[in-house]
Amino acid sequence: MPSILRGRTPAIHGGTSRSIAALERMRLGGVAQWVTLRGHDVANPILLYVHGGPGGPDLGAMRHFVPELEEHFVVAHWSQPGAGKSVARELAGDRMTMAHFVADLEELSERLLLRFGQRKLYLVGHSWGSVLGMRLVARRPDLVAAYVGVNQVVERGEEELRAYRACLLRARERGNGRAVAQLEAVGEPTGGAFVTVQGTLVQRRWMRALGLVTFEPERAAEIGRVIAMSPEVTVRDLWNLFAYVRRNMELLWPEFCRVDLAREIPAVDAPVFFVAGAHDWVTSPELARAYLDALVAPRKEFALFPNSGHVACFEEPRRFLEVMLRAKAVAGFGGPPAADAAADPPLG
Repeated sequence: MPSILRGRTPAIHGGTSRSIAALERMRLGGVAQWVTLRGHDVANPILLYVHGGPGGPDLGAMRHFVPELEEHFVVAHWSQPGAGKSVARELAGDRMTMAHFVADLEELSERLLLRFGQRKLYLVGHSWGSVLGMRLVARRPDLVAAYVGVNQVVERGEEELRAYRACLLRARERGNGRAVAQLEAVGEPTGGAFVTVQGTLVQRRWMRALGLVTFEPERAAEIGRVIAMSPEVTVRDLWNLFAYVRRNMELLWPEFCRVDLAREIPAVDAPVFFVAGAHDWVTSPELARAYLDALVAPRKEFALFPNSGHVACFEEPRRFLEVMLRAKAVAGFGGPPAADAAADPPLG
């Protein structure tokens, strides 16, 4: 159940003096932000998860869907500025830029590594968070043992156009006149952006309603319930989530829509793993694979999850765990052997 006051993260089942389960308030870049830290052994490597959005914290979901990660990593979940727990009075509009977010992520990474006495961490970015993740890898590869991009953003303008067209097509196929009328009224996005933020919110609402967010439509509702009922989340956090969604979009969406990582980041000096949902209509598995093929990196792997949409790490958690253990093995921490890239199922 959501908490009324501060929130809490549950104790590690069977935990010892070497385990950690903490929900902590930190100041990053001078702004109050929240981080959860969970793991069976503080000597394990750090996995830092960067959620999507902007403003879409999924606090509690990783613990719920992939609890086994806590046996192999110290899992850190960063609630980004302006999102849920990390809404702060001092968060001025000019502070809400992707450059500031990447700087916060860099500071958090350095602090976690210093705290746990480690040299590098495993960085996982989902959707919006995958842009922040790739930018940090490009900027500070010395901090990153391996990067895992889940539903990786590549060229946001093209992805938004594809998403809109897929949504309109689904609405027409299902004879949903209301959806067709509203989508046609906002029109196609230009460079990823609609005329107003309201257009983006309308399109996203119909993406969810028409089952285009997750492969199994009921999975999206399940993920939402898990987040809403998480003990880490307070009633105020839930109110903030909905109250600030438009502000987050207005401040961050125009910059987000200009992202083109294939041009911006052609090479990184760290192993890179992309996890894509074969049925993802929010980002594009085809664009992600083409980007990874062209990306210069010391090690690359593309994992296509056949029964996933835009939340692949929670839709097929067992496959995601296997990817993370392969990433861990690449950096010399042990785990199963790397999969043959030729064994990936074809894009479909």
